[in-house]
Parts: sequence; structure tokens; C-alpha cells
Amino acid sequence: MRILITPTQNKENQRYSQLFTPSFQMKKSELGVMNKYVFEKCFPKGKQPDIQPMKVVQDFYKACKKHLSEIIPSDFNFGGRQKETQIQRQAMMKEWFNYVTEENDAYTSAIQLMILKSITKDLKLDDDNLPPVLNKGVLADTVSKIQNELNQNEKLTTNFNKEYRLNLQKGILNGEKTLDENLNGWIIIPSREHDPENFEKNVDKLKMLSHQNWCTKSFNAEPYLSEGDFHVYMEQGKPKLGVRFVGDEIQEIQGEKNNSKIPVKYGDIAKEHIKAYNLTDNAEEELENLKVVQAEIEQIKSKFPEGINNASTQEILEALGIKCKKDDDGMLIISHYGDWELDYTYSDLGIDENRLFKEIKAIEGDADFSGSQITSLGNLQSIGGGADFWNSQITSLGNLKTIGRWADFRYSQITSLGNLQSIGGDADFGDSQITSLGNLQSIGGDAW
Repeated sequence: MRILITPTQNKENQRYSQLFTPSFQMKKSELGVMNKYVFEKCFPKGKQPDIQPMKVVQDFYKACKKHLSEIIPSDFNFGGRQKETQIQRQAMMKEWFNYVTEENDAYTSAIQLMILKSITKDLKLDDDNLPPVLNKGVLADTVSKIQNELNQNEKLTTNFNKEYRLNLQKGILNGEKTLDENLNGWIIIPSREHDPENFEKNVDKLKMLSHQNWCTKSFNAEPYLSEGDFHVYMEQGKPKLGVRFVGDEIQEIQGEKNNSKIPVKYGDIAKEHIKAYNLTDNAEEELENLKVVQAEIEQIKSKFPEGINNASTQEILEALGIKCKKDDDGMLIISHYGDWELDYTYSDLGIDENRLFKEIKAIEGDADFSGSQITSLGNLQSIGGGADFWNSQITSLGNLKTIGRWADFRYSQITSLGNLQSIGGDADFGDSQITSLGNLQSIGGDAW
């Protein structure tokens, strides 16, 4: 069963009755800039409402209400992998829905659709993503900013969900005296015991400042902050390290990958920060593992006495366990790429990854670019397996034409798919910056 939205629209009708005169037919250009944006971006492709039978803008708002009723469950249950996720999603979406559609009469049905569809599009049954925390002031500022930008450039492509979350974080970081002018430094979020009066605000703060991979981004923020403080290390406004306390002891130290391993790049920063605190056995084990990884890195570097970047691309890749062969033009075809199974990144070894891709023509298996320093795929033409661009620095796919299996573009810097023609499996564009599909002709699986 889906919910039927019936909030009072008297003020909305009065506001627009002077702008739109009844006619036998409406044109899309008569909708106004914001409504036209919602028409083009918030309805499924090929399923936009038919404008021609509409006589007044309120007819368009009825279509917006109808579509909103189709995407918001009547019980606000968006599912989720864990019970805690389901409970939090339900409570948060009920709060969002009631405020946007009933308590605040400043938002038209079109704006309501833009807001609620944006914050729910990433709530999938097989993950634990949560909608952002509702901040009424930030919401009003974000809607106003988007309206003003569309008035200046109606072809603007914007992402309300990303813009709202960014504004939430800016509001927090700009008030943090612990950060330098580039928003680098540690933020200490006190536990229930250390700041009982502001516990709920601190839980929201932890959710907003947590990395997407951390469970404190969703359901574990409250129980963890009930147990002890949480420290977040920010680099240029982005979370890089999380230190969780239980009482007065450090329980764990996590990096972006949330894999129970301290990132080598931030190892010294972590050790310097925590040296004044007590450690649990778990935290001590993480520090011991860091020493092992650092020793492994030095061992690999020792194979290249002249410097790793003075070696050939093939020598570097084969030292990392990647099989290589050359085609007739001397270009490399490699077995796979990336550091899924490694406890360190290529940048930890001092490798210039952009240089490597000047010589790589094809990757036969999977390619992991998550967290890599590559900005362009250069001469690469094909990836036989899956391609993980999640949170990568890549801005250009270069000459890439085919991806054999799945592709994950979430949180990447890519804005256009360029010369890419086909993706063999599923494609996830959630929270990406992609505004153009370029030459893409086919996706073999689902796309979202």
C-alpha cells in the first residue's frame, strides 16, 4: 500500500494563481524554472506526466503528489539489512515527510518531490544507508540556493541530496575551532557520559562527520557514543580516521575502508594522537599490524634501489603480483588492477599511477580504483571484469570503451562517461557527479 498525500495547498494555490492563466493547453516552458527542473529530473525517464492536457500549474502539482505517493511507503518502511537500520529509516523518513509536506507550507508539491525523492533514492534493501538528519534551517538554505542557481542557469544539473549533506557538514566544520583554515585536524565528539545534555546533537554530528564506510554513519552512532567518545581526523573537510573509545580506552582505529586496519598514510598521525590514551587489546593489535605492513612496504621498495618510479611499468606491476603481456604495439594487457587484497595502497609505495596508465591498454579481470590517486585512465580501452570507481580521484575515463561486468561510480569525481560504450552488468551512479552518459549505448544489468 502506498501513501496518498493530501496536505492543504491553499497558500500554494494562491501563490501561483496569479502566475498562470488557464488555457486550453500548457507548455513545459510555462511551468517555471524549478517546476521544469522537477519535471525533467524527478520523474522516471520516459514517464514524465503529459503536459498537454494540463490547464494550470496545479495540474502539474497533482502529478507530483501522485508520483510522491508511489515512492513513499504508507508505513515509511524502506527496509534495510539490519533491524536497527529499518527502525531508524522509518523514524527519520516520517519526520522528513511530515515536515516537508504538512508542517511547512513554503514548499510546493514539486519541491516536496525533489526533496523526498533525493534523500530516499539510496535507501536500498541490501544496505544500511540512512537519510540525512533533518535540519530545517539548512534545508531552507539549500532549497533557496538551488532555486537561485536555476534562475541564473536553468540547464544546471544539481544533486539536492549531495548539496544538502554538504551544507550540513559545512555548518559543523565551520564552527569547529580544532580545525585549521584548510579544515584539517581532529574533532572530538563527547560521549553521553561526558556531555549528557547534548547527546542527541552529538549523535547527529557523528553521523554527519563519519565516512560512508563507517557504521557510525548510520545505526551504530548512538550505541557507540553511549559507550565512549569518538575522535574523527579530517583532511580538507573529509573524514580519514576514526578512533572509538569504550570508557577511557581506545577500542579501535579505522580508516576509510573500515577494514580494521590503520591506513599507512595516516599511521604516524594516528600514533601521535593516541599516545596519551590507554589501549584495549584490539587497538594494540591494530598498531602491531600497522608495523607489519610498513615493513612489507619497505621490502617491496628495496627491490628498486634506483627508485620505484625509475623502473618500467611492467616491472612495477609484476612486483605487485599483476601478470602482464604486450600486444603488437608494445602496449600492456594486464590480469587485474587494484589493491582490494592489499593492506597498503599504491601511493603508499610512492607509485605514480597516472604514469602506469599511459602504457596499459586492457585489463582482463577486475579493476579497483577506489582510493587510488589516478586522475585519468589514459590509453586504457577495456576492462574485462568489474570496475570500482567508488570514492576515486579519476576525473576522465580516457579512451575506455567497455566494462565487461559491473561498474560502481558512487562518490567518484567522474562527470562524463566519455567514450564508454557498454557496461556488461549493473551500474551504480548513486551520489556520483556524472552529468553526461557520453557515448554509452548499453547496460547489461540494473542501473541506479
